[in-house]
Amino acid sequence: MANDSQRICPVCDSSVNSNAEICPVCGCDEEGGPQDEAKAFAWFQQTAEKGEAEAQVCLGLMYENGQGVPQDEAKAVYWYQRAADQGDASAQFNLGVMYAHGRGLPQDYGKAAYWWEKAAEQGEPDSQFNLGFLYATGKGVRISESRAA
Repeated sequence: MANDSQRICPVCDSSVNSNAEICPVCGCDEEGGPQDEAKAFAWFQQTAEKGEAEAQVCLGLMYENGQGVPQDEAKAVYWYQRAADQGDASAQFNLGVMYAHGRGLPQDYGKAAYWWEKAAEQGEPDSQFNLGFLYATGKGVRISESRAA
């Protein structure tokens, strides 16, 4: 969404497009009203389909956790993948978690390492930690004390 006009969400302090009816992070309305999961889902769906990575991550989270929709880990993976392919570090971390635990797709530590590496390169701390663990244990990668440190 190309719009320079932003506002700050009164609940989570995220930067929100001023034209958005709800916050893409917490789903509250402009006045900080209670989250409306159905409304949030509809907004995320519409925005995610337009290619907005942040909305794709939020939609993935809703599917992963069953918030406002039936839990569907395969759909969560789909949306994480779309955002991860755009370089979103949160999506890359979440996709790595899904691969590591075999949630919504077959378990694959090599692919978890791949996505955590991409997120870690952007400074995502949980990915850095998880990637270090893989290098220390040799899951999906060759053991490397220097890379594990």
